[in-house]
Amino acid sequence: MVRTTRHPLRVIPVLAVISLISGAGLGQVSPGSVPKDAAGFHALGKKLLVKGDLKHATDALDKAIELDPKRPGPYEDRGRAWLMRGDAKTAIANFDRAIVLNPSRAKTYDFRGRAWLANGDAKTAVVNFDKAILLDPKRIFAYNHRGRAWFALNDAKTAIANFDKAIELNPKYAEAYDNRGLVLQKLGQLDKAIGDFSSAIGLDPGFAPAFRHRAEVRKAKGDTKGASEDMQQADAILKKAAAKKKGG
Repeated sequence: MVRTTRHPLRVIPVLAVISLISGAGLGQVSPGSVPKDAAGFHALGKKLLVKGDLKHATDALDKAIELDPKRPGPYEDRGRAWLMRGDAKTAIANFDRAIVLNPSRAKTYDFRGRAWLANGDAKTAVVNFDKAILLDPKRIFAYNHRGRAWFALNDAKTAIANFDKAIELNPKYAEAYDNRGLVLQKLGQLDKAIGDFSSAIGLDPGFAPAFRHRAEVRKAKGDTKGASEDMQQADAILKKAAAKKKGG
């Protein structure tokens, strides 16, 4: 049985949305140009979510739900926004509602699994990832995150099997290589771990965590120069990302 939780769901007035959209960097908004229905606010919320403007995305999705509380999509996307904002419990409440409205969507179970994992409940996370994969056996992200959950449950073998499957389905999935590298590092297989971190970096040269993880293993192997270079690269990537975010 897939576990659920309850959390209050809020709504906001249209005039507040007008003000918030204007402040989101999408240009001036007049009352006549504000979305007029749930679909319009949902589309706006998704646009803001992709942009990374999580607060305004949440507000737009609030309005979409207020206008049509039976649409599952806005609940799923609002759950994603709250998860990215660091509120796993509120995210779970939204994913719960989306699943009640559409119990056959693999993606929602996948996201709810991630929320339960962020909330510290790896076992419930696995149940959700299992359901996502049952509904969609090619759901690459669910295998990757189920691997993370099994790693949190100290089952390295099952974790690696899930990362292997994610990589089999998408050999260019950098995060899966990085996660598998972390398991190999814990198992003491340092050369293999470096190989996976290097694969992640090769696929995504802007993936700062892989540089940091490879630095840790290189330092453990006595390669202080290589470790220092990797840490410098990770720091440079993060500083560039921060500057870009600050600049809008």
